[in-house]
Amino acid sequence: MSSGSAAANVSGQRVAAVRNLEVLKCPEEGGTKKEYEDFLDKIQNHVTIAWEFGKDTGHVVKTGELPDIKKPEDISDEDEKSKWKMRLWENAVDRYGSRTNALSDNLSALYALIMDWVSKMIRAKVKSKKGYIAAAESNDAVWLLGILEDIMIKFEEDKPKTLAIDDQMERIMRLKQGDMSNEDFLKLCQKELKIYEKHGGDFLWGIAQKEALEEEITKQKEDFKKENLRDMDADEEAEAKKLARGVLKDEIIAMAILKRADKKRYGNLQIGLRNSYLLGKNDYPTTPSNVLNLLNNYVPEWTGQPTNSGNAGGNGGNGTNTRGTAVSFLQSSGICFLRGTNNSFFPEITCNLCGIKGHYQQQCPVATDSKGTAIPRKKKTRKGKGSGNESGNGSGNGSGNGPGPWIIRDLGGGPTDGAGTGAGTPDAAEEEVSVRNAGILLNQHSDAHINPNWVLLDSESTDHIFATTSS
Repeated sequence: MSSGSAAANVSGQRVAAVRNLEVLKCPEEGGTKKEYEDFLDKIQNHVTIAWEFGKDTGHVVKTGELPDIKKPEDISDEDEKSKWKMRLWENAVDRYGSRTNALSDNLSALYALIMDWVSKMIRAKVKSKKGYIAAAESNDAVWLLGILEDIMIKFEEDKPKTLAIDDQMERIMRLKQGDMSNEDFLKLCQKELKIYEKHGGDFLWGIAQKEALEEEITKQKEDFKKENLRDMDADEEAEAKKLARGVLKDEIIAMAILKRADKKRYGNLQIGLRNSYLLGKNDYPTTPSNVLNLLNNYVPEWTGQPTNSGNAGGNGGNGTNTRGTAVSFLQSSGICFLRGTNNSFFPEITCNLCGIKGHYQQQCPVATDSKGTAIPRKKKTRKGKGSGNESGNGSGNGSGNGPGPWIIRDLGGGPTDGAGTGAGTPDAAEEEVSVRNAGILLNQHSDAHINPNWVLLDSESTDHIFATTSS
């Protein structure tokens, strides 16, 4: 069967050819979930655009459920006296009839289209399922879509249903975003959760949710009685309960998606939300759409500048700054210290990766930047004997007849000093690294040799240090 050929045209002028549609294979044949999703997406887009009242049929493909086509209410005796109101009502009735008839015909065509574009093995599996004969006679596309989904996710009747539901729960718990886009990850999570609940699971629904639902329904019933001077009837209460439960389920799904979002991109966001909650402010999103909006628009607290590479020559060569994107530099005197990522502190240890004292390279907090990109390795340069200048984005002259203090520079360039002759006194201020990576700030140790004449204004000492007039 060639790609793009037409399936059976079941009724009317319906366009049955689906562009670039490929035969769907089951997992045993090498078929993948991605191919299955693409298969449904192409059919959904096609029927929505090319079929009469195709939006209703597209809804069936997307959700696996029939759309809710509301019946027009009967016209009142008073409105029946108005010709234009009567005409509007008649048009609404005609449209309702056209939509329901078109949906019925389209579902039959959809059944034929899907069966025509699945592999022989999938077709055999479908025919072996309970209820196939009745579904085939009525061209039940909703039944077929449900069976097709079970086949493609291997949720089949080859093991006890309880075990299959447990396997699906494990699949959900192992979900990770990785490099997926936010939209694709949201879609994947919703699909896996839908499968779980379709087969009898009730994801994270517990006593707290039941109590919240009962409390909300009680409140709605009280408000309804005040406004309408009567109690809710059974249908109204059922509808209110359905809507309230949907709100709570959306909140559960939103939490589950946010928790499994990529830690490299959104780790600081997750930590911030938890900290806000501890302080009594609940900023967590409550719907999947809120989660998507939050992830798409979140800007990391510290992004730094783009990393460039370049070459620095020992006699004044040109180079560009290759500092990691989460590193900034401040001016202070003395030695730099920085705690390790495990909160350890060894003032006598110099990290072989960044050259800063206070931690081993295995716990180096500047090994990666806020986006998880490896920071270029540093090397240490002594001020002392030698000649010439070296420059990256800036240049400077140092002097001394002997070894001076260590300073940190980037391999690709950055401020370093050459050497010449003169007094062996270092500059008044050397570069001190201030790191803000995944919430880690420079920890000022008692041995950090900060000028005692400086005034510490707040806890973010690496960002807010000012000298007194006596310094």
